[in-house]
Amino acid sequence: MKKSSLNKGTLYASLKDYPLNTEDVPLKEYPRPNLRRASYLTLNGAWDYLITTEEWVPTAFEKKIIVPYAVESVLSGVNHLLEPNEKIVYHKKVTIPLGFNRGRILLHFDGVDQEATVLINGKKIGYHLGGYTKFTIELANDLPSTFDLTVIVRDVSDTSYHSRGKQTLNTTGWFYTTSSGIYKPVWLESVPKDYVQDVRFYPDFDSKSVDFIVGSNVDTKAKVTILDKTYEVNTNTLSRVVLNKFYPWSPDNPYLYQVKIELNDDIDSSYFGVRKFEIKESNGVKYTYLNNQRIFLTGLLDQGYYFLGNLTPRSYQDYENDIDNAKSLGFNCLRVHIKTENDYFYYYADTKGMLLIQDFPNGGTKNSFFYTIFPRISTSFGTEKHLTYKRESRLDKEGRDEFEKEAKEYLNWFNNYPSIIIYTIFNEGWGEFDPSRIYHELKNIEHYRLFDTASGWYDADSDFYSIHTYSIPGKDRKDKQRRPFIISEAGGTSLKIDGHSFFKGFFGHGKVKDKKKLTRRYQDLYQKKLLPLIKKNGLNMIIYTELCDCEIEYNGLYTFDRKVLKLDADLIRNINESLKKEVNA
Repeated sequence: MKKSSLNKGTLYASLKDYPLNTEDVPLKEYPRPNLRRASYLTLNGAWDYLITTEEWVPTAFEKKIIVPYAVESVLSGVNHLLEPNEKIVYHKKVTIPLGFNRGRILLHFDGVDQEATVLINGKKIGYHLGGYTKFTIELANDLPSTFDLTVIVRDVSDTSYHSRGKQTLNTTGWFYTTSSGIYKPVWLESVPKDYVQDVRFYPDFDSKSVDFIVGSNVDTKAKVTILDKTYEVNTNTLSRVVLNKFYPWSPDNPYLYQVKIELNDDIDSSYFGVRKFEIKESNGVKYTYLNNQRIFLTGLLDQGYYFLGNLTPRSYQDYENDIDNAKSLGFNCLRVHIKTENDYFYYYADTKGMLLIQDFPNGGTKNSFFYTIFPRISTSFGTEKHLTYKRESRLDKEGRDEFEKEAKEYLNWFNNYPSIIIYTIFNEGWGEFDPSRIYHELKNIEHYRLFDTASGWYDADSDFYSIHTYSIPGKDRKDKQRRPFIISEAGGTSLKIDGHSFFKGFFGHGKVKDKKKLTRRYQDLYQKKLLPLIKKNGLNMIIYTELCDCEIEYNGLYTFDRKVLKLDADLIRNINESLKKEVNA
């Protein structure tokens, strides 16, 4: 059995530097900002655990793990690379407070990677497959007030076809340490017998109105209050409200309409923002528009990995800081790169006015290096007709079906966040299959956002002509469909900063030894290569790689611990301002 890549010395940090605190309850805030209710009990904090290759379920435990941090992370207190033949068994004794039960008790798991079996008092009550989607289990009415909660987790990571994003068992280059087990909040809430299951908003900018559906377990009446005016509506039915005061949502003024929902004894709060993001043609060229104003998207690739926590931040303040840092530098967009975040990340983007591109986590068996990289080199080998299930590691129908099922779950989950303007279905050639078909099926469901079907190459039907340009910027493909032109990845020059380089190895799309050379590379990229493309080619977007260093990838504007900005802040702001001015010139 291999040892964790962290224990092999890849990470310059150890459990000795960050001792386990079993009293700590991280990420304990109410975890679902878009549908809040008063009932809440966090199950984050110390759990018992055992890692084993045996099939039996243990009843005795000697060690503790801090939830919700992946077992591989230092913050979990374990720092163990979970192998495909292993499972981690979590155990916690849960006591329901007196008066908590209002009729139904719901057990929420916001993220367990990859395969979870849930037991109460030794009896199986639920199962879920997929590390990037949520699941909820309703507990039995006759459950005793104190019970044993056990969660058995397996994670085969990149040895199968399941969605995995950038996680790998063998950290290298742009693939990072796995985040196995419970890595997002676990929590309980209690609801009445009849309750609100979800609410979905569909704002219409042009008509200054909002359509919405109050989802419930019963067909009944609900009261919805917006701007202090209350409307009685039918549950599970589309309703429309014309907004008597119209406040558009935008990065400069991210106004959110606060909503109160009442269904008998169930009282919930939510919000929505009204904005319109679309494509329009001007003088034969297609551009992106926000609220009828042309907008240039200048953004950063956001891997969403955190120092010592892997895919999980130490606190939600880390989310807020990342968004504030990017916005303070003049960026108006982040590309959430092939992962999903906790809901608080999207909430902060909504409240602070940061536009988001949300990638769908990729799956498939091990990628073929040749067929993944070759389209970057050859301009004649980068369209859908060159794709096959074999070439892109998608021979398993179960894996293809799983990806499409999860994609539809993402559409429902992210529906209410006005900050999300674009979905990326596939990144480069990673597990890509049937892209045009999937684009049209998802587009038929989702009218509120645009889709980048295949970011980088293996082009297919899409709302954008999307390329990645790193070491070979001259290999721009020609777009026969005349779609809006975006550069969804660029840059990537790496610089290590002494005292803030926590991983051995050194990867990037070009390396420099000091800030002066990094500055020259950054200026040349934007001012000489990219800025002219706005007028010449109708460029609409630049996503720079990347916000922060990530493990051995040292190409962030910030270091992995977010403590050092590698370039002068005014330089970055001035370049971003010049991009926006070029659009309006």
